[in-house]
Amino acid sequence: MQGPLFCRLDRGSNQVADAGGGLLPIDPATIARLVKRVLSRTGVETGEVSAHSLRVGMMTAADLFGIPLVKVMEHGRWKRNASAPDYRRHESLWTANFTGRLLADK
Repeated sequence: MQGPLFCRLDRGSNQVADAGGGLLPIDPATIARLVKRVLSRTGVETGEVSAHSLRVGMMTAADLFGIPLVKVMEHGRWKRNASAPDYRRHESLWTANFTGRLLADK
């Protein structure tokens, strides 16, 4: 699938395209405002939430479901292997880590 995940809409809720017909991406600041608005309605503190939080959440959820990193990188359009794993933010990263088993008392 090509194009932005979130695209711009005009006041009539129509998708906005460039001169070549490609959809224009929504501004990250707009995404951040929308995410904060929705979260604030649930009572979640939104101080450190940003548009970037969606990428972190996607990577973390995909990892928890066992989706291979290469597939998540394709979907999220990560280009560098070195930076993508930093988006996985959960404690279960240690569950398949062999060092925990090496250090465990038997």
